[in-house]
Amino acid sequence: MNTKKHPSLSGRARAVLFGLALVAGLVSTLAPREPRAGQSDQFPKTGLRSIFRDDFQFAHTLMTPSPVSLPPTRFGNNVLLFDRLEDSFAWRFKLLEAAQQKIWIETYIFSGDTVGWNAARILAKKAQEGLDVRLVVDAYTKFNPRDQKLFLWMTNQGIDIRGFEPLYLTLNGDNRFPNIDDLNQRFHEKYWNIDGQVGFMGGTNIACEYARYGIDPDDNWRDQDILFTGPILQDITNALGENFDYFTQRQEGRFAINRTWTYGDIHRKLRNIPEPKVDPTRKPAELPLPEFTATNVPVRFIRMRPRNHEDYCWQAFIHLIDNSQKTILIETAYFVPDRGLINALLDARKRGVEVRLLTNCEETNDVEGIVPLTRWFYKELMEAGVRIWEWQGDHPGYGSMHAKCAVFDGQVVEVGSPNLDHRSLEINAESMLLIDSVEAARFLTNHIETVDMKYSLEVTMDQANYWHDPTKVKDAFRLWFGKVIEPWY
Repeated sequence: MNTKKHPSLSGRARAVLFGLALVAGLVSTLAPREPRAGQSDQFPKTGLRSIFRDDFQFAHTLMTPSPVSLPPTRFGNNVLLFDRLEDSFAWRFKLLEAAQQKIWIETYIFSGDTVGWNAARILAKKAQEGLDVRLVVDAYTKFNPRDQKLFLWMTNQGIDIRGFEPLYLTLNGDNRFPNIDDLNQRFHEKYWNIDGQVGFMGGTNIACEYARYGIDPDDNWRDQDILFTGPILQDITNALGENFDYFTQRQEGRFAINRTWTYGDIHRKLRNIPEPKVDPTRKPAELPLPEFTATNVPVRFIRMRPRNHEDYCWQAFIHLIDNSQKTILIETAYFVPDRGLINALLDARKRGVEVRLLTNCEETNDVEGIVPLTRWFYKELMEAGVRIWEWQGDHPGYGSMHAKCAVFDGQVVEVGSPNLDHRSLEINAESMLLIDSVEAARFLTNHIETVDMKYSLEVTMDQANYWHDPTKVKDAFRLWFGKVIEPWY
């Protein structure tokens, strides 16, 4: 790796040593610091940053609070916000290859495409080397035969998978007539834990479009990833382990059938589905040594599980919006807010807060049916002074914007899996990281303003007025349909 283009060690010694450690597979040198008691007292008791205090008051359900969902703020963390998904996936794969002890991954989508098969082969190799390899995936997003073949192959390679079941086994659940609401609840969290030393979170799944690996411009998405080291990784480990145990218990409690025969039958039916061609000669662009966006910073992990009636991510969003005094910058793939979120944004404008929102246009949204409903909300917000942009794609009309991130008052950064829609805030299992760092806030703000908005168009008031009350029959029907499916979506 060429290091001549980079600053001397004296200026960025921590970043350079970190990069060398990753390449060499020496991630064990990055041992997390032990947090000191009472550190959260440095934050004010009220206002934006009070959410980092250990005594911050979340509203709890009868089944909570849970230390797995609401651990305290962790100090002494290092974070790296990626501005290119290509770099994020290149580092993910380098770290997989370098792992020496364990690889724990939870993802919503693990696609049976080129990127998925590349990842699967590395996981299989590491499992056969004796590493603790665990994979948690959402149970109801793997009906594509191509994906089923990949998961059956990984199972046969000894990878410990929870959540996935082939389509033939879907009805072999907790009962023969599954609750429709349970079927609608998705495990939308995304975690990577490599050797207990380096972690990843964000909106990305494991598929070509997230890695921007493809010739088709529609396979080049925008998303926001974060790499981190430090004590916060233990909270992610606990959450992933809890989900792994949860799926294990569900699977062990199912009605017994001859699963060996069933899997074998499915495998025979899928054997003629071709595996995607993997080009082993293709290499990612030469990576610079990773420079942390911010070092030694407080980070808080917040999680919510619908099975426990938790809404902590929603509570966090409301608190951050309610307590911002200067600026709010939000990037979300899907925007279908509830009344509480709308009122919080309107109140922020009444306080003189600059509020900017970036989401998808109809051409780039991979869930087109919800766009008319998203646009219906624009009028009320824009009349209050909220500015809204719609992502057009870095190739116009192609490539979805899938990021879920925000910056509040140039101080607090949110990155994670929740979108600002009914599904993420009330239905799905979701998680986020809150980072108290001016440096991280500056980085993400600059990227959104100079890159993402470059490929976006600001919505006009004329557009918002029409979308709120469309006169064409087709548009009116699509809006009506969007409102019908909103509770389900």
